[in-house]
Amino acid sequence: MPALRFLDVVLVVLTLPVILLLGAPVGGCLIGAGVWVAQRAIAELAVRKAQSIGDVRSAVKINVAALLGRAWLVTVGVVVAGVGIGDDHGAAAALTVLAAFTAYLALSLVSRAADGGTPTSSTPPGGSAHP
Repeated sequence: MPALRFLDVVLVVLTLPVILLLGAPVGGCLIGAGVWVAQRAIAELAVRKAQSIGDVRSAVKINVAALLGRAWLVTVGVVVAGVGIGDDHGAAAALTVLAAFTAYLALSLVSRAADGGTPTSSTPPGGSAHP
């Protein structure tokens, strides 16, 4: 179900103003949302690059490198928000990423169940490059 593929990003962007209006720390929420959207973009680029390569080993290397880079990006974003701005901003960044990941996980499970649980042609060699 391609419609669900980026719904987590849409949810993060659409709920951000509401969360900020409710009084959440602005810096932390913006950093959390920013790193989530950035890491999802990196994941999509890695999937496309891996699909364009005929060599399975190279595709796996791209997927692993992207996975590690995305994990570091999210971690550094949360730490920067917490240390650079304040503990409440770090917590807000972490909660934003956690909520986005929860939405992503639920949507990916629903999407895979709807596809019959089998890999699709959009699955790169070596498995999924999404978190």
